[in-house]
Amino acid sequence: GEEEGRTTGRLDLLTARELEVAQLVAKGKSSKQIAAELRISARTVEVHRSRAVRKVGAQNTAELVRWLVKRSVRQPDAALAAKEEPSGRSW
Repeated sequence: GEEEGRTTGRLDLLTARELEVAQLVAKGKSSKQIAAELRISARTVEVHRSRAVRKVGAQNTAELVRWLVKRSVRQPDAALAAKEEPSGRSW
């Protein structure tokens, strides 16, 4: 449909923190809850959320969540690990 074509952003455009915030939003957490969990201000959570929405080409948070679910980005640890620098481990 028309909505599906709008969100064309790529996961690699998001910073690790933007992705982390987006995933917590997708789990239904409020900005206040996310802020407490990540030890950042609620305003900073809103900035990360807003940037993530813009980067994926979504119109709002609901579209951002749909974008994440469509790409099966549900496991924060796995998604964040893929975005982190290599640790030098050889396993």
